[in-house]
Amino acid sequence: MFCEQKKQKSHGYSILELSIYMALLVVVLTLAADLLFGFTRSRVKIEVSSEIQQNLRFASEEISRSIEQAKAIGSISGSNLTLTMPDTTSDPISFRLNNYVLEISKAGSAFAPLTTQPVKVTNLNFGAIANSTVRSVQVKITIESQNKSQSNQFTTVLRGK
Repeated sequence: MFCEQKKQKSHGYSILELSIYMALLVVVLTLAADLLFGFTRSRVKIEVSSEIQQNLRFASEEISRSIEQAKAIGSISGSNLTLTMPDTTSDPISFRLNNYVLEISKAGSAFAPLTTQPVKVTNLNFGAIANSTVRSVQVKITIESQNKSQSNQFTTVLRGK
């Protein structure tokens, strides 16, 4: 009879198995981190775009509403507009661009910002359009933040009496 050698049961993992498991774990963690960073970048882009749109919409609506209610254009030049209002509590209303911030003043009060801090108003232009029966103001505005920008151009007719 020949000698039988008893096979020893191995307890644990070999170096090769551990290396494979570690490599797979590194790949999975790298993919998860890349996915997380991608979501974060997308969220930031969406927030910036939303901030720009919100500021542009609010500023455009405020300017348009004021022009519609005005009874006359007090003065208009480039990025400055002053409107004569029928209501003495808000007369006059003025808009101006000051250090990339759109500002408003009502009834001669101090100018207050219409746009929020992270965005910049890079272009604001008011132009009067008048004929024998209609007085209106054309507005061009561009707002940007973090290399993204959005513009709006509209014309509003004065309807105040």
